[in-house]
Amino acid sequence: MTDLGPFDGSATDPGEGLAWRWLFADQAGIAVSEPDIAFTDQDEAEQWLRDHFETLAEDGIATVTLMDGEHAVYGPMYLTPEGGGQSAEAEF
Repeated sequence: MTDLGPFDGSATDPGEGLAWRWLFADQAGIAVSEPDIAFTDQDEAEQWLRDHFETLAEDGIATVTLMDGEHAVYGPMYLTPEGGGQSAEAEF
């Protein structure tokens, strides 16, 4: 997978107590473990996704779900233009 790096220094390893993160799934709806980064708030997580959605799609990520701790805020939603931001079925 492409190294997507941190977003303005706010994205970091999830082990540091940051609650906001993305769950990723492939076209079959199977969870993908990388990239494994977390954010301090929803705005930072969404900005990171805007900055990296094309690379994620190129790497085989089909859908994303935004998580706040163990709570799904929204998603899964498609990254591809064909999905049009619609919800998708995924198994996490």
